[in-house]
This record gives sequence, structure tokens and C-alpha cells, in this order.
Amino acid sequence: MSGNLRDPFRTQAEYLAHDAPTKELAAVFESGGSAGYSDELRAMIVHELVLTRHDVANHPLVGRWARGSHWRHHGLGWLPLELTEFERSPGPRGARFEQGWEALLAGRSVDAAGRTIEFVETTTDDYTDRAAQAFAHWAKDSNGKIDAHEYLAADAVRDDDLRDLLVHAAPAFLGTTHTLRAIPATLTQAWLRLYQAGSAPSYYGSSPGGAHGRLYAWQSIAALTGAPVAATPDDIARLARTCRWFALDVTSAWFWDAWWVSDVALACIGPEPERVAVIAATGTD
Repeated sequence: MSGNLRDPFRTQAEYLAHDAPTKELAAVFESGGSAGYSDELRAMIVHELVLTRHDVANHPLVGRWARGSHWRHHGLGWLPLELTEFERSPGPRGARFEQGWEALLAGRSVDAAGRTIEFVETTTDDYTDRAAQAFAHWAKDSNGKIDAHEYLAADAVRDDDLRDLLVHAAPAFLGTTHTLRAIPATLTQAWLRLYQAGSAPSYYGSSPGGAHGRLYAWQSIAALTGAPVAATPDDIARLARTCRWFALDVTSAWFWDAWWVSDVALACIGPEPERVAVIAATGTD
């Protein structure tokens, strides 16, 4: 479903999940298709509720529908019905997330190792497409750019190898002149950055909403961890926990630097110690 067609459902789902009287929410899940409510709307409501930490599986109004197998063909039906631990803290709806991210970037970066490590680029179209999911609406609606890469090194990549490996790889987001710092981050911080990008509006476009933002963040995490397309959320979470995550603090002409939310650069080492995955995105007016 295109973003334009999804917009009314997003607004309605947010209202029904957060503000509507109980009887209105009940009508959506108890009346079946006869009242004109779609599975698209119901699926979005389910994950809006998940994001606010409702026990959806046991919810008196929503639980029976959410536990059913009839909507598992839907993209949102793939997501777990409760927040995974890396989605929980700080909460995905933290109003002052930008301050936390700026504080992270102000932290100490990993010093370069001063050694040359041999590597090859292994980027595939599949990796690029999946890693870019959280930023696809930036590119579609707001002159956004996305740069995604995978690399395989000859030896295990240490934290302090990452900066020099990227400098030698010269991805587009570094431009011809740049400053680059690699700052250790938690999986929670990486997921939250991707969720924020995937759920927030682009400069010209509307917001995909929390439910789809959650899906897009998971899809990007799956790519960054090297998870196969058929992987389950449990599979992806296990891989993600074995990886090392980094915020990349980059200054280069590639980034539009339009406003604080519009520039993202993340890196992942793992799950094999020789593998490095990177995603960068920027949006503008």
C-alpha cells in the first residue's frame, strides 16, 4: 500500500489506539469486515498498542484478533506482539530522543588502530534494499540519499579498525573531504535511531506512523546483521545481540544537514567478526 493511501489509516489507527473511547476500539475488532474496517487498519492499531507497551496478546478487545493467523500474510503480522528488550529502554516514543543522540555523539570515539586491514566489498542489491527501509520515504518524498555497504575483511575487525577500514573503503557518504568518528553504541540506540527515522515524516512527506516505523526499523536491523530474508524476529534479535554497533559522526558534503533528524550514519561489526555493515542516509527540503 502506498504512503498516500496509508495516511488516513495511520491517523485513524493512532486515534483508536491512544485516544478513542473503548467502545470505538471494540467496534473495529468485533464487527468483522461488515462495518468497513480493514485488516490494514487493525494491524496498525495492534502495533501502535505494542509500542505503548500494552499486553496486546491478552488485550480484552484486540487479543483474539491479534493472536489469529489470518493476518500473518500482512507485513505487520510478521512483527512480535510485544517489544523485544532492545525496543524497550529508552522507550521508542521518548520525546527528547535528539538530546540522547547528541549526547552519544559527544562521547568518546574509538581511536584508529593504525594498521591496514585487507577487505573486499560484498554489498548486494538485497542488502541495500533492506538496509534502506527505514529511510525509503526520505528518498521518495524529500530528495533523500541513502548509501549502504557490506564489507568482508581478511581478519577479525577490531573496534579500532573500523574508522580506517571505512576511510580506505571510501563510501559515498564520506565524500572527498570529511571528518569521521566511530562511537560505540548499544543495540537499543541503533534500533531507536532507525525507528525514529522510519516513523517520522520526511521533510516534504507525511509520517509512516509508529507501526510501520517499527517494521522498517526491524527490516534495517535484519539487513545490518546479515539475517536471511526468511529470518524470524527471534532469529534477527539473536544475531543483533552478537553484533557491535556504532554511531558514525560524519561531517562531509554528502549530508544535507537540513535539521538534526535528517542525517544518519550507523555501522555494525558482526555477527562474524570479519563482517562490517554500514548505512547512511540524509534528507532535505
